[in-house]
Amino acid sequence: REYVEQGDKWYIKHNGVIGNEIVPNRLMVKVKNKGYLNNNDLEVMNIHGVSFATSRFMDGYYVLAIDSSYDSFGISKLLEKSNLFEDLEFVSYGERCAFPNDPRYDDQWNLPKINIPDAWEFTKGNSSKILAIIDSGVKYNHIDLDGNIWVNPSEDYNQNGKPDFYATALGGDQDGLDNDSNGKIDDLIGWDYIEADNNPTDEYGHGTMVCGIPSAQTDNKELLFYRGIAGVAGGWNSTSGNKVMVLKDGDFYPYSDNTCLAILYAAQNGADVINISTEWVYDPLGMSDAINTAVNTYGAVVIAATGNKGDTSNPGVRYPAKYSNTIAVGSTDANDERHYDSSYGPEIDVVAPSNIPTTNRLGGYSNNARGTSFAAPTVAGLASLIVGLNPSLTTGQIRSIISNSADIVPDMQNNNFTNEYGYGRINVYQALKSTVENYGATLTQDIEVKSGKSLNFTSSTVVNLNSKKITTSGGSITIANGAEINPYFCIKNGSTVKALYPSFAEAFSEGVCIILCKRSFNQSSSFSLQRV
Repeated sequence: REYVEQGDKWYIKHNGVIGNEIVPNRLMVKVKNKGYLNNNDLEVMNIHGVSFATSRFMDGYYVLAIDSSYDSFGISKLLEKSNLFEDLEFVSYGERCAFPNDPRYDDQWNLPKINIPDAWEFTKGNSSKILAIIDSGVKYNHIDLDGNIWVNPSEDYNQNGKPDFYATALGGDQDGLDNDSNGKIDDLIGWDYIEADNNPTDEYGHGTMVCGIPSAQTDNKELLFYRGIAGVAGGWNSTSGNKVMVLKDGDFYPYSDNTCLAILYAAQNGADVINISTEWVYDPLGMSDAINTAVNTYGAVVIAATGNKGDTSNPGVRYPAKYSNTIAVGSTDANDERHYDSSYGPEIDVVAPSNIPTTNRLGGYSNNARGTSFAAPTVAGLASLIVGLNPSLTTGQIRSIISNSADIVPDMQNNNFTNEYGYGRINVYQALKSTVENYGATLTQDIEVKSGKSLNFTSSTVVNLNSKKITTSGGSITIANGAEINPYFCIKNGSTVKALYPSFAEAFSEGVCIILCKRSFNQSSSFSLQRV
């Protein structure tokens, strides 16, 4: 890497372009051949003033801390000449990309724009699924967020499902132990990689604003009043939505090594979806490997903001959104036009609204969260809903569902893809409908197919009703030969499917003509029963 000084700060220079500011006393290294590094290696090289900021991670990576009284660039050159390392670079600062009863729902123009009200007919969130927010932390006791915060079951000492940040002797959860052996003591809701502790609270504000978009509790009545805004996957009323794992990688400027470590923590501790609303001009060392590990080894879906440099001489998609293993999200306004500074390029997948209402770190709300930072979590919320319906889907399949169901906006001029908009502005209803129809699902709520709507199960689809029912009120249901609906009961009127039920008793109580399906619809044996 080439580094240049401007004022009293140092920056990476990449392909002739001044990039992110570096942290001169923090160096990330990758040992050759997935090797190991210890103090003896440094002593042999006669290198002093260097300590280990992290233990070994990701098959040969370390972060080294350089004492401020030593020449960090000189030490970097000595390490480079040692022939021990495949790569090394200074850590760099990223940049943040900047119909329920909720009283602010009417201000959320973005939700009807992406067809959320209809989408909630399929699912409103699944509390068994985890969305990791890697950001400046979250005000996790915000009245509109606290019910959707993930609690590490291994560290929840009193097993009440709430993060009680006080000693076990007083009835809390903090016992001073690493109960799940993941290297973090009392990591109740995630981790703060700045302070190296278990309290990732938000002192800057960006993370809480990001969190509210997918995860604000929806239709929630607390202390006699309905609260705030509605999240994309925020649940409904007293039923929780997808749970948020809180990982703090920095305040205004996050450290790239902390982001890498947070990605690994999220994946290793069960996150289904990871949101990163931060941008780097260049490819930070270790981040691609961290994301590849999260996606390929642990099956996580990574959503990233494209960046806010669309109005500069270098308007391209930033890292980590630029990686092929992330879903890259740009931002649009209420007219489906790209925000002038939304970064764009061939790596973009879809766009989503920003300049929208959300939660803030003071416990209240902000009306105009603008930038790709706040478009990305909308898509993260959608990905969480998809995973909640069908957790077996791969990142590639989820990317295809989101892209293929997106709406082509006017500026795309009927093209299926453009560098400014990707495959279009997301449509949450169409994405969830496609998931259920073409990939199958385990239902988390009853589904009603309303007038003008349809549900068309394809031949390879497997749907587990899971004690829920699918009914019609003017809509239509079709089931292709080979589709598998479990359990086996449906009501038909002639050849028209009117409803699907999880039990014979419930089906017979609703209708006259019942079809008993053995396993696949084309293997059904039919009979009629007349109620008397």
